[in-house]
Amino acid sequence: MAILPHLGADAAKLHAEFRQGEAWDSPHNIALAARMPAVFRSLANDPTRPLTPFQVFVGPGTAFDSPAGVPLADFSDGLADTALVAEAGRPVPWTKPHDLAVTADEHVGFEATGGFIDLTVWLGFGDGTVGYATAVMQSGGFEIATPAQNALRAVLTRNGKEKLGRRDLLQETTSVRRVLAPAVVPAGGPPR
Repeated sequence: MAILPHLGADAAKLHAEFRQGEAWDSPHNIALAARMPAVFRSLANDPTRPLTPFQVFVGPGTAFDSPAGVPLADFSDGLADTALVAEAGRPVPWTKPHDLAVTADEHVGFEATGGFIDLTVWLGFGDGTVGYATAVMQSGGFEIATPAQNALRAVLTRNGKEKLGRRDLLQETTSVRRVLAPAVVPAGGPPR
């Protein structure tokens, strides 16, 4: 929700209509959910339902480990090697505060239902690029393929000083393409 004012005038107007002091599913706020901006949609999901599979990574050392936001100066690994968002699999109401929790060992599981296309996991990075990593089926969910697990752990942190990065995780560097200008990330860091 906090990113809406940075997605253009219509999204900023929609953001102003939400009652921030009420729950995401209050009668007033849930009525606004039907006006989901297209940027939250996935090609793999029903376009008539206000659901999104895109969720941000939260937890210690991630871009979103503080409700107040994280200054850009704290991204010492670089924005290009810091994953902010993933196509998580199970779509949720786009207004619901539901994120991908990263545990102390930096484990992330992707649920088995929903938005995967050809067993790939799409990731969005702090510099505005996206790319995909191969996923494999595990009991009850998907995981990033074993050779890339260490690289996934590396891109989940913004300042872990790991030697691995996006180039070690993604299947093809040519699949990475610029989709958002870095200016979408406000000067104080990613919105929360």
